[in-house]
Amino acid sequence: MPILVILLALLVSLVSAETIQDVFPRVTAEFGEMVSIPAGSVFFLNTVTGQAIPAKYPPWTIFQPGSYKYSFEPSAALPNGNYEFVLIAKDPVGNSQEFRYSFNVLVPETMIILMAPNSIGYSKATPFNVTVFTNKISTCKYSGVALSGFNDIKGKLFDITGNETSHDKVAFHIIKTYDVKPDFPKRLYVVCNDRDGRDVFKDFLMHTDPNPPTIDALFTPSPVAEYPETGPLSSTLRVFGSEPVQCRYTPNINHTYQDMIVFPGFDTSSLEAFQTINEATIGFPEDTVKSTFTYYVQCEDRAGHLSPKLEKKIDVDLTLGLSIRVNSPAKFSQDTAVLLNVTTNKRSYCMYTGNTGSDPTSFTDPDAALSTDIDNLDRTHFKDLGVRSSGNYTVTVLCIVPEGVGFEAQEGQLTYTFIIDTNPPAAPVVNALSPICDNVLTAGFFATDSQSGISHYNWMVGGAGEVFNNGTSESGNVSVSNYASGASLNLTADMTYVFSVTAVDGA
Repeated sequence: MPILVILLALLVSLVSAETIQDVFPRVTAEFGEMVSIPAGSVFFLNTVTGQAIPAKYPPWTIFQPGSYKYSFEPSAALPNGNYEFVLIAKDPVGNSQEFRYSFNVLVPETMIILMAPNSIGYSKATPFNVTVFTNKISTCKYSGVALSGFNDIKGKLFDITGNETSHDKVAFHIIKTYDVKPDFPKRLYVVCNDRDGRDVFKDFLMHTDPNPPTIDALFTPSPVAEYPETGPLSSTLRVFGSEPVQCRYTPNINHTYQDMIVFPGFDTSSLEAFQTINEATIGFPEDTVKSTFTYYVQCEDRAGHLSPKLEKKIDVDLTLGLSIRVNSPAKFSQDTAVLLNVTTNKRSYCMYTGNTGSDPTSFTDPDAALSTDIDNLDRTHFKDLGVRSSGNYTVTVLCIVPEGVGFEAQEGQLTYTFIIDTNPPAAPVVNALSPICDNVLTAGFFATDSQSGISHYNWMVGGAGEVFNNGTSESGNVSVSNYASGASLNLTADMTYVFSVTAVDGA
């Protein structure tokens, strides 16, 4: 039987699988006698995928007395992974034996990095140049569909890249006049063959965005009426973008965008960093008691467009008293499920009581707590008041700032009335002007609602089964001289014209 000693490039120990930083590792098999190694009997087996890459044939050989060395390389670059080198040899009398040697290939893969139109694939206009960078010298192709490899016939060479024939390779690769229509992003598939002989793949979603963003902003809290529970005097600046943006701010009107302070998480190379809501905490001087501060905000979208610069003012007034606002329920509502939601300008705790003319039973016992208490102060307070029937309701809210939270203990009280109205208003009475002398149709309407009153009327007018025009009126008086298209009415004698009116109540 043939006796084999494996000599692997960069081999240190034969006890465990070695890690090789070479995609074309050379394996040398040394025998003590002449052997035959038929073509196809030597290969590199990926032990995870099961792919077998044959060795180049014939092998390199070095024969000396008592030593017969055969050196093999894979016929293609080995991807990173775990491998077995498999060799079947026969001695001079025909005895055959299989030999295996395990090793790992770990070579850092070539990175394909998008450089233009920008690193996240957004352009301000189309067509545009696409530039990718490879950190190893490579030749690159691209396609609009996924590519199986560098030799895939669907791939097209970049306009500037390595020479496919001479195998000259470069690090920057450019596609000229790449076209992507706005609102129709296009997937760009790239495959590069690097100097290691390996194919590497990357795809990018390319966009064109010709429009700059618009923004709005607000401070919370506003005004700042107290020190926070922890930390310095501050307010949160929240910016709302018409599309995902990243933002900067400054107190100096003369600062350019690049001079401004970036919001937390600012990173234009990260698609995830662009958000429709951006927040930054703005601190104020510790000795501020009452002052107004002005800030300027500007944002950029994914294509690099800048929004108009927005001015926002914030008042800091530590002399303000406690104020209370009821956010829900609405003054008039059809919703019978009642959530009492109250905000205060200072951290406090709140209690409430309430009753109704139609139902004299109180919501709760007097002085019932909302979601806050003396050990749980907040600016937002709420309580589920359950399902209520149609009727008029009054709730009184009492809020208290304990001593030590602000400059002194404070309290405030607010009485709030709301109406639940589940009944429709009475049918409106319509008085149309008759006879008609001109090409104008005129009518007045009137309806009543004993609970939430009449908010407005929805009307339409027409004749002979055709709707001429329609609209909304709060006053209940309408004169119509045009069709909905804008053309003047052309009325016919002896024809009946009809107004149809629906009254809408406050709920």
